[in-house]
Amino acid sequence: MEQMKEFTRQLFEIAGFPAKEVTIREDGDIMRVDVFVEYAGLIIGQNGEVLFAWEEVLQKHLSLLTEERKRVIVDINNYRFQHEERLKEMARQAAKRAIVMKQSVKLCPMSSYERRVIHAELALRPDVHTESEGEHPNRCVVVKPL
Repeated sequence: MEQMKEFTRQLFEIAGFPAKEVTIREDGDIMRVDVFVEYAGLIIGQNGEVLFAWEEVLQKHLSLLTEERKRVIVDINNYRFQHEERLKEMARQAAKRAIVMKQSVKLCPMSSYERRVIHAELALRPDVHTESEGEHPNRCVVVKPL
C-alpha cells in the first residue's frame, strides 16, 4: 500500500499536479485512492473523464505490484463522492416523481458508472424498478413505478 501511495504521489508530481495529500484505503476487493491537489478541475476533466484515466493508470500499476485483483477507485478533492451524492439525490427525486405521477421517469444519458450509482441507490426500494435503455452514448436510466 505504501508503494502505491508513493507511486500516486510521484505520478501526480510528474504530471504537474503535486499532491497535497494522498490516502489509500482498502475495502475488500476495492482500493480507494484519495488525492488532494490544487486545480482539481484540470485533472478531473469534463464529467470525470480524466479521472477514469488516472484510475486506469493506477490499476495497471497495482497489477504490477501484486497478484491480488483489486479495483482501484480514484477520488480527487472529493469530486467522486460529491458527484455520487448528487446522483443518489437525482435517483430519489426520480423515484418520487415516478410514484406521484404513476409513470416512468427517464433520466438524462449517463456513463455506465453513473447508471450503476442510480440502479444501486434504488435497488432496495419496493415501490420502483430501474432499467437502462438506449445505446451508448445516449444510454439512460428509466425509473418505473411498481
